[in-house]
Amino acid sequence: MGRKRKMNGMALFMYLFGGIWVAVGTIFLVAGLVGFLNADSQPAAPVFMNLLFTGLGGLFAAIGYTIVLFQIFRARRKKNLLENGRRVYAELGEIYQDTSVSVNGRYLWRVSCRYMDERGTMHIFRSDGLNFDPSGLLTGLQIPVYLEEGRPDHYAVDLDAVLPRIEIH
Repeated sequence: MGRKRKMNGMALFMYLFGGIWVAVGTIFLVAGLVGFLNADSQPAAPVFMNLLFTGLGGLFAAIGYTIVLFQIFRARRKKNLLENGRRVYAELGEIYQDTSVSVNGRYLWRVSCRYMDERGTMHIFRSDGLNFDPSGLLTGLQIPVYLEEGRPDHYAVDLDAVLPRIEIH
């Protein structure tokens, strides 16, 4: 696929959120380790504060790295599915607001689509969250979905193929 994909708002938020945790954690971790290294020259510096800074810094950095690595893993999986997955065409189901996720006080929109496999099993796929209502913009009733072979629960709904180019200002 030669198209360049734009990062959605939730993924960008999670990268920034994780990056902030990594930065704060690293600062605390370095401050605690420097305190341990300089404990000989400053006998008044309490060991408890160094332990606190080192422990909290390590915890914050670990949380931040976990968030960032999870986002990188999700992006790679989706890219791999779009490049190497088995493409099927699913029928447009419904377009709805996902009230379980709110970004800046607004609910994200999702598109669900249905696909019946060769064994007669109906699969329902949900798109990633959109920050606009795509109701009048879908150009087709067949939406490409990319599946991992043998794992229909690993999928990527390709709305870019059926939506026009959109710029939100």
